[in-house]
Amino acid sequence: FLVYTHPRGLSLSEDFAMLAAALDLAIMLKRHVVLPGTMNCSNCPAYKPYGMDAWPKDRSGVPPGCTFDYFSRAGMVTGEWLQFTAEAGIAMSPKFRMLHPRLRINTPQELDAHIRSAQGHAVTQLFAPAAVVELG
Repeated sequence: FLVYTHPRGLSLSEDFAMLAAALDLAIMLKRHVVLPGTMNCSNCPAYKPYGMDAWPKDRSGVPPGCTFDYFSRAGMVTGEWLQFTAEAGIAMSPKFRMLHPRLRINTPQELDAHIRSAQGHAVTQLFAPAAVVELG
């Protein structure tokens, strides 16, 4: 699996550009990207009609994030790529949390070091021993 930090408060194009980049990486690595639960709900066409703007904020005053499926016709987009995605909720499942080994990459420099160490090998082997790769 590939888990990444999806920033809150992005514009619609930024939300989908970030998701598309994570999906591209997952496809390249032959992994499943865990879809984010922090997309900007106000970008959703149903945000105001469904009263989502009245949802309670978290302790720091930030509105809750949305999962990818809140967006209109999202299923049409993922049709071809479903084999490379996993629903956001999977990250909370006890079985997912027990998956090991895990590899956490916190900085672009750490990612660069991993890429350099894999030179001469197939890109799919970049994080091969890790069951879960966490970027962010």
